[in-house]
Amino acid sequence: MQDESKRKKVSNFSKLETLTGAALMTMPLPPTRMIVENLIPQGLHIFGGAPKIGKSWLTLWLCLRITQGEPVWNLPTEKGNTLYLCLEDSFARVQNRLLDFTEDAPDTIHFATMSETIAGGLVKQIEDFLAEHPQTNFIAIDNLQRVRDTAGEANAYANDYREVNALKSLADKHRIAILLIHHLRKQADDDPLNMISGTTGLTGAVDGIYVLKKDKRTGNTAKFIATGRDIEQRELTLEFDRDSHLWNLVSDDTEHTSSPAGAALTVVKNYLQREEIFIGSATELAEQLCTKTPPAVLSKTLMQNQHALAAQGIQYSHSRTGNRREITLCVTVLTQLNQVLAAVFQADEFLEWAARGNSDTSEADKKAIAKLIQRDHQLRVLTRRVFEQNASGAITDETFTELYGGYQAEQKVIAAKIATLEAKLRD
Repeated sequence: MQDESKRKKVSNFSKLETLTGAALMTMPLPPTRMIVENLIPQGLHIFGGAPKIGKSWLTLWLCLRITQGEPVWNLPTEKGNTLYLCLEDSFARVQNRLLDFTEDAPDTIHFATMSETIAGGLVKQIEDFLAEHPQTNFIAIDNLQRVRDTAGEANAYANDYREVNALKSLADKHRIAILLIHHLRKQADDDPLNMISGTTGLTGAVDGIYVLKKDKRTGNTAKFIATGRDIEQRELTLEFDRDSHLWNLVSDDTEHTSSPAGAALTVVKNYLQREEIFIGSATELAEQLCTKTPPAVLSKTLMQNQHALAAQGIQYSHSRTGNRREITLCVTVLTQLNQVLAAVFQADEFLEWAARGNSDTSEADKKAIAKLIQRDHQLRVLTRRVFEQNASGAITDETFTELYGGYQAEQKVIAAKIATLEAKLRD
């Protein structure tokens, strides 16, 4: 009977939902959301430091900077609503601290001095808050011990992991950052992961760990160590200003350079502003862009940043034929329309200038430029149309290649003729 009961229990489990590698490679997924660029991504994080070291001042400042969309130590932030659960403070103390930072706090930063525990309803409270304030992207809980259940399981590791994982699931679901303020162990350690108080169930469940550590308890300088799944480990040297209560940046061991992905996307955008459409392999695209970015990295960057491309008016897709993987990039209809309107405006301005300041200019030259510009606009529209027809299967790849190649060749000839006539008019 016991064996039959076990079999029934197993049979009630839901089937594993799996994805093939090929399906996963073609699935458009949003990139990791960065609340503070290269420092605080979406997910659950622990911020540890000794008692009374200045964690609360730093946390309040972070909430304020994010809700105002202001940089954090020269790093850009994503502006959004913030929630600070300052569970060891009163509203009077929070007000006092807030007045040290600003005289005009925005209504997009929210405070609470009381909440339920994680198991007692905190997750539901945060869910309700997010429903009322959907623009929220950052929540700080000061501190972790205040929202834990005192009567836990006998297995400390399991209890740590279970409690923290409930908040991690919440952060992942809403793609927000949740920062848990916590204490450090008394014994020093070179590895920041080992400095967090508690079992490895805490550090294993979270996505990022931040540690604020002073060399001397009475000193003003401290190391801010950051490490996580979605960021590179970095160490910042900070100095606490006792008058303004600000943690000012002294140095950062990571150079502030634009990300490879951002640089690649900029090059692609500039290329498409000229050519409008690209169809080919990642290797061929890298050659067209004259970039040092390896084709495999370029392909990965484009696939992972489809949303960023779309926001810039660029449509991305890819397909596989045999062993060849082709990338298609083109400007969207709206972007193309804007480009055409800008070109028309530029052409009209030029012709008006030619008419006003060059009375001796040949009318035939001016009319020739107008006709060339008009034909160039027609070619832009025709190019877009054949691309859409090919994508829908209305014309074959061979026909598309022939038409597209002809349009591009004619546009290059037109550009050369317009440049020659413009130079003649301006001389």
